[in-house]
Formats: sequence, structure tokens, C-alpha cells
Amino acid sequence: MTAGNNNKVYKNIKTKEYLQEYRRDNLLIEKNDKKWKITQETKKIGKYLCFKAIDIESTNTKMKPVVWFTPELPVPFGPLDFNGLPGLVIRVEMAGGRTLSASKIELNPKGKIIIKKPTEGEKISEKKFREHMNMLIESRMGKQ
Repeated sequence: MTAGNNNKVYKNIKTKEYLQEYRRDNLLIEKNDKKWKITQETKKIGKYLCFKAIDIESTNTKMKPVVWFTPELPVPFGPLDFNGLPGLVIRVEMAGGRTLSASKIELNPKGKIIIKKPTEGEKISEKKFREHMNMLIESRMGKQ
């Protein structure tokens, strides 16, 4: 879930399916994992040894997003689009001093959690979604 909305993100490691709901326009965006530069820099966050990774595809010229992930929890997940690493993302550092941090990690080895794949909405690629959003922005700017 992202701040300010209730759009869901779905990722299936086995099938490599990665979708994000965009409810406003009833879309299912087919996402791709980010490309990362994993460094040897480490730090302890809580009880986990974390490694630093830099988002090499970011277009932000002031500061490329940095994440700290732990291979001690070998799942390729993190908040928002910050995933695809060989461990759980514990902390994200973004431009402007903004950070996202896990405040609690609760492991649930008993029982299965069923996560339903979103099915409602037109499936589009991430590239087509960006084009769609640019058209919306341009149309709004033209109305001003």
C-alpha cells in the first residue's frame, strides 16, 4: 500500500508476476523489478545486518534512492517499488531526507497466509502507464 491511497501491489516470486493496482483509472500495471548496485557497505538495523543498494535506474539527479536490505530474511520485497533484492528491504533513503523504515517485522512460520492476486482492471505495461500519466498531466496543464 502506498501513502495516500489504497492501491495494492502483488508479487508472486514463483511466477515472476508483479502487478500494481491503480484504482482511479481501473488499471493493473505490469511492473518490473528495479536494477540495483549492491555495495559492500553494511550496517546493523535492529537485529539485522543490512547491505546498502543503490537504485541505478532512478532519474533523480540530486540523489538516487538507497535501500538497506538484509539477506537474513531472503525475500525480495520492500515498500513501494523498492524490491527485487536478495533480502527484505528494511530501510529506504530518498531525496529530500525522506525515509521509510520497518518499525516491526513479524515472522509467521505457522499457517499459510493467502494473498489474492488483483484481477480487476485493464492490464497495461509500466511504460504504457507512464505514457498514460504524462497525457493526464499534459491535459490538466492545458486546462489551466
